[in-house]
Amino acid sequence: MAPEPPRRLIDAFQKHKLALFIGSGLSLGADVAGNFPTWRQLSERLLDVCETRGLKEPDWIQSKRNIFQGRMSLEETLHELGTLRTALARYYRAALRDIFRPRNASPGAAHRAVKALAVPAVLTTNYDQLLEIADPLPGRQPYTWQHADEALDDLRNGYKVLLKVHGSAEYHESIVMSAVEYIAARSHPPYHAVLSYLLQDNTFLFAGYGMNDPHDLDLVLKANADAFRASAQEHFALLLNPSPADVDRYFNNYHVKVIPYSQHQDVKDFLEALARPPAHGVATTHMPPAPRTGAAAPQQSRSRPSGGLRISVIVKVAAWLPWARFDAGDVELAHEVKIGDHAILSIRAPEEAQIAIRRRAPGAGQAVPVQLAAARRTGSNLALEFQMPGPPGEHVFELWEIIDGSEQLADRTTCTARIR
Repeated sequence: MAPEPPRRLIDAFQKHKLALFIGSGLSLGADVAGNFPTWRQLSERLLDVCETRGLKEPDWIQSKRNIFQGRMSLEETLHELGTLRTALARYYRAALRDIFRPRNASPGAAHRAVKALAVPAVLTTNYDQLLEIADPLPGRQPYTWQHADEALDDLRNGYKVLLKVHGSAEYHESIVMSAVEYIAARSHPPYHAVLSYLLQDNTFLFAGYGMNDPHDLDLVLKANADAFRASAQEHFALLLNPSPADVDRYFNNYHVKVIPYSQHQDVKDFLEALARPPAHGVATTHMPPAPRTGAAAPQQSRSRPSGGLRISVIVKVAAWLPWARFDAGDVELAHEVKIGDHAILSIRAPEEAQIAIRRRAPGAGQAVPVQLAAARRTGSNLALEFQMPGPPGEHVFELWEIIDGSEQLADRTTCTARIR
């Protein structure tokens, strides 16, 4: 029997703050057509192409088969896959097409359940096109990691996107499979900035993904968990018969709670249960519309003892423009950004708090209100979005709490951005 979706996931889904991360497990379902390979089978299939095309001597091919059949570290595996790509040369694109774009490819019930959820963002490490077949254009626009910034722009404008974080077989130059390709993806600032933003702005559900990708996704997950600590966004992972050690590792390293299941059918059933309307008597929570003024969502006036509100600043970051990052505390207070760049200031504050941003321009004696483009709240996390104003120079941004109609400067809530 499939596990029941936790309340936190249901709330995220109802608030349109649920993102799905789909791994290779869904492509290996018994009801999926296309004969897609496991990671170990992939090397065998690529070597078969080398052999059929006569690209290498039989002894070389057999030695590589022996290597892949033995125990290897991830680094060794990536290196050997790189040698196969080099050996395939101009046949590499055709090999990817034949393996990951077979003519008989057909998604399974779990892929159709992903479509039925209709969440704004679906991410996948899979090279195949099963998710695109299940949810084709114009329903969901696919992007590779190389165009992650465009995917985020679509999301912010209300479109559903599929972000293929390890590339897609029809664009062989986007594939992330070897050590060199991992380095290229890891060195692509917009891609990692978008991943970090999505992981902190949404609740993720991982399905069919083993969380064993330390060169890329695990690095981002752990960086977010370390940076935000107790305030990090909580995520969930469906895992087949996990060990207690796996459960502890997921939560301690990545702030991901494991949802155990016992058979592959459970994944489809779990996703379908998540998509069902709430039972009678269970209220659906709706997010209020984002305000367009300098304050966060309107609240009733209230009184608070003198001394102001101590707000724990999590991070200040222009999430999809990595060069516009500026952090709280003693770490990296000043970064160069451009006039007109978008910034997101994420803070942690009580749900009843009203927050405004003020800015002190270079040489100005008084801070003035900042016009917000949007304000989004998830529990105690509040994301305030605005455009970087002029003139060029060093600007100081302050967080103010609105109490009884007047603004009071909160403790330890100033940061600096150098605008050019």
